[in-house]
Amino acid sequence: MTSSTLRSHLGWAVLLTVLGLVGRATVVGSGLSLVWPAAGAAFLWLLQQHGRTASAVALVGTAASVGAVMTVTGAPPVVVVTVVVVNVGQAALAVLLVRRWCPELLGAGGATSAHGPTVLARGVAAATVATGAGAAVASTVLALVGPGGAPGAGLLDYWARNLTGLVVVAAAGHLLWERRAQRVAGTIRPWVETGRRLELTGLAVGSLGAYGAVFAQSEGLPLAFLLMVPAVWVASRFSTLLAVVHTAVLGALAVVLTVVGRGPFAVLPTPQAEALVMQAFLLTVLLTALAIATGRDEREALTAALTEAHHDTARRAELLHAM
Repeated sequence: MTSSTLRSHLGWAVLLTVLGLVGRATVVGSGLSLVWPAAGAAFLWLLQQHGRTASAVALVGTAASVGAVMTVTGAPPVVVVTVVVVNVGQAALAVLLVRRWCPELLGAGGATSAHGPTVLARGVAAATVATGAGAAVASTVLALVGPGGAPGAGLLDYWARNLTGLVVVAAAGHLLWERRAQRVAGTIRPWVETGRRLELTGLAVGSLGAYGAVFAQSEGLPLAFLLMVPAVWVASRFSTLLAVVHTAVLGALAVVLTVVGRGPFAVLPTPQAEALVMQAFLLTVLLTALAIATGRDEREALTAALTEAHHDTARRAELLHAM
């Protein structure tokens, strides 16, 4: 193993550990985490590996990092073992399905990220199947041997947490991975076109204002639907990567405000309802932004291909006329 490969594995282990601690910091009630972003880090870590040795190192590193996080944060031994097995298993299954269903993606044999609704749907389906299988195993085991009923161990609880964390982190990470590959190839484009910087500033101010109005209020008024406006705005006018980063950052802000007891989700009657609604909100906003952005990407690619075909036809006509 080369020094650069070792540094890469260590970097992923640190990132996964940090995201695991972040997930454990969002616990509400008696053991429910609002999100579990470590699921996305484990998926990306394994997706970047090629060969059995590298994949085995990633899986062992995932197990060690998740186990350390759960142990340090006071989880019972049976919960630690279950969460470790589920995270390793769902990451492996998600990577296997993505490589089979989305061969055009980076890490699956291709060279791009998700820039079309079809690829997006297949990728989300792979994540849904993998996290669903993990949730079934975790909820069954902890229902049988979990301590005191294992709070937050229900099928829907685990599924929503892991699916949301995997999709949010994997989408942002994979698009950043594509951008890094474009930088190496010398085909990178600016984050924002010069003519749209003022619009981006307006979007940032408007988004913060909308999230502040919805989540900073203590009455818990059901105004979350207003937050679809900035999501549609950024997805329609800016790059897919910027749309995902925008959604992830503001989603993290929403989670923090919910944890401290602010906003419409913090006043729900049970911790289970609070966690599930929070996860549904994050996933809905992200998938809406991704659907709009990838649809726009696909239209732009088709338009570019049509324009190139038109120019090629014109060049052939000029050549024929000259002949």
